[in-house]
Amino acid sequence: MTADGFGSLLMAAPLLLVLVAGVLRLDEHIFTSNRGKKSERARRRFAVSDQDGEEVLTDPDGRPSK
Repeated sequence: MTADGFGSLLMAAPLLLVLVAGVLRLDEHIFTSNRGKKSERARRRFAVSDQDGEEVLTDPDGRPSK
């Protein structure tokens, strides 16, 4: 490969990588963090026991519904 062709390739490669990452939406996977997300294994409880031992359904935020 000639010096001109090699220089063009070195300049075009990062631009092509950015273009491909944008098309495939890889930036969403690379730049997002998992700190604010809940664990996928964590299960939400749909019912809890009250003082009498009876099952009480819960709201989506986890508080017992009355």
